[in-house]
Amino acid sequence: MKSLNWHEKPELHEPTVLVGFSGWSDAADAASGAVGYLLEQATQITPIASITSEDFFDFSQTRPEIHISSGVNQGIAWPAIRLNLVRLPDWNGDLVVVDGPEPEFRWPTLTDDLVDAFHEIDATSIVLFGSFVGRIAHTLPVPIMAVASDEGLLRENQLLTTDYEGPTGIVGALNAACSSAGFSTLGLWAAIPHYLAANPNPRAMKALLEIASDVTEISINLDVLEAESVDFHRQIEAAVAASSDLSEYIAGLEDDADDLIMEPEAGERLVNEIERFLREPD
Repeated sequence: MKSLNWHEKPELHEPTVLVGFSGWSDAADAASGAVGYLLEQATQITPIASITSEDFFDFSQTRPEIHISSGVNQGIAWPAIRLNLVRLPDWNGDLVVVDGPEPEFRWPTLTDDLVDAFHEIDATSIVLFGSFVGRIAHTLPVPIMAVASDEGLLRENQLLTTDYEGPTGIVGALNAACSSAGFSTLGLWAAIPHYLAANPNPRAMKALLEIASDVTEISINLDVLEAESVDFHRQIEAAVAASSDLSEYIAGLEDDADDLIMEPEAGERLVNEIERFLREPD
């Protein structure tokens, strides 16, 4: 685990690990937003470990951030994958949240190091968040596809499954590595309406956290996300009401609710229309 910098190794009791990366597997910021929400709700955050090695990142793609105050350089924040012990107000168990940008290089080495870290903290279950663009309507419940290490986990929780074969991101690679290492592993993927793909989607974040909470029995207060979801839905409905073309298009999506098509080519004009509406101030 040469790439992993340990800051602290607390004694944990059967910790659950929740993982969300930004990048390719994070349509509408649903995955990174879900873990970000957990960090915002935490009563205590203890950094356990981090990965900052330049061996994993292309800094022309995942750029470091400079901090300047009154013209004085305060330093550089380099891209990092972080492991934090998180305490939630309504749950006393041990929760480890992993977040950061999807790296560009050496995924097998990175996933091996993270698997070793999960063994080191005696993790009992690992839930990974992802999201993808689909040809679906925002008026329907957010579909969540599940990929698990155990078929029984899918049946027990009545989760939707997929037969997808194709390109994957670091979430898929880490899911496979954790499953191979013997962990109880569950990947949850939120389907995002393609005409809303450029906007952070609190409804998708909430849907991911709800299922994670049900499966792991972690108590998560989702009141803030619920309020954001209601406001987000209100804005979308206002845009739909102002456009007969958009209303007709979404009605067609509702009729084809079982057809999740990745990255459709249709609807570019409607995408631009609703994005423009959502950017406008109230």
